Amino acid sequence: MKNDNPETVSMDEPTRWAETIADDVFLPTVRVQLSWSDLEAAVEQGAVLPQHAHALWAGWAMPGSSTRLRQESGQPPPTEFPATLSDPPYLEKLRELRAKPMPEPESAAPAWLTHVVAGCIGAVLMFLLLAFF
Repeated sequence: MKNDNPETVSMDEPTRWAETIADDVFLPTVRVQLSWSDLEAAVEQGAVLPQHAHALWAGWAMPGSSTRLRQESGQPPPTEFPATLSDPPYLEKLRELRAKPMPEPESAAPAWLTHVVAGCIGAVLMFLLLAFF
């Protein structure tokens, strides 16, 4: 059964995809300015996954990145960033952990002692492997 009847397939009308493509959109010389709210909107529309949006933003907003806009000298940098709806649950916990001071490191066994113990265990295992296999 053939379904390719020319009367049922629109060959003359442009599709929605063809109407929205501009010739210069994908050129490497085109530059756009995005904000975090633009990425949130893309996540809400399903165009980007939340974890991909975070990874993209981290790369774009990294200090020294060519895509990061320079801060105006008269404006102080923001001190607190509000949580957004598309933030993953771990971000709030991460912000809380970063706000707390770091605890003092616990004293552990000296490094030379751990190396001696690891060497002894390795020697015993090697002896057992060579003796029985």
